[in-house]
Amino acid sequence: MRIFKKIMILFGWLCLMAAIGFTIYYAYIERELVRCQSIVVNINPNSPHFMSEKEIVEMINKSGEPIIGHKLSAIDINKLEAKLTAFTTLNNVEIFRKVDSKGFSFTGKLVISVDERTPIIRFKNSTDDYYMDAEGVKIPVSSGYSERIMLANGTIPDEVIIKSLLKMAEFVN
Repeated sequence: MRIFKKIMILFGWLCLMAAIGFTIYYAYIERELVRCQSIVVNINPNSPHFMSEKEIVEMINKSGEPIIGHKLSAIDINKLEAKLTAFTTLNNVEIFRKVDSKGFSFTGKLVISVDERTPIIRFKNSTDDYYMDAEGVKIPVSSGYSERIMLANGTIPDEVIIKSLLKMAEFVN
C-alpha cells in the first residue's frame, strides 16, 4: 500500500510538470504565430504636434517593412526605429511589440511611442523656413501645426545662430 501511494504521488507530480510544460510550450508557440493587426502611435502630450499619429503610421507603412498581417516576431523594430529617428522632427522613438490575449487567442500590436523636438526659434527668409531646437537641430515646418515662438528672419550665418540666437531664444523662452 505504501508503494502504491508513493507511485501515485510521483505520478501526480509528473502529471503536474507535464501540464506546466505543455502550457509554457503552447503559450510560446501561440506567441510566435501572432500576427500584427494594428499600429498604435503614442505621441508625448507635452511635445508639439508637428506630425500626427496618422502621418507616423503612413511613414511606417511606406518604410518597405511588412507590418500589418505579418508575424509580430518577424518585424525588425530596430530598423523601424532607425528609419523614424532619421526624421529630425522626432526626438525619442521607442517601438515595441504588444501581445494581447482574449481567452485562447492572441492579437498583436506594434506600439510606437515618440517625443517630438521642442523648437525654441523659427528662421524664415526667402529660401528657408524651419524651426530649431536648443541642440541646434533643424526641424521642418509643418502645414498642420505652428509653434508660437520667436521668429528670426533674413540671411543669418550658421555661426551667429549657434553662438547667439539659440542662447537668446532659450533665455527668452
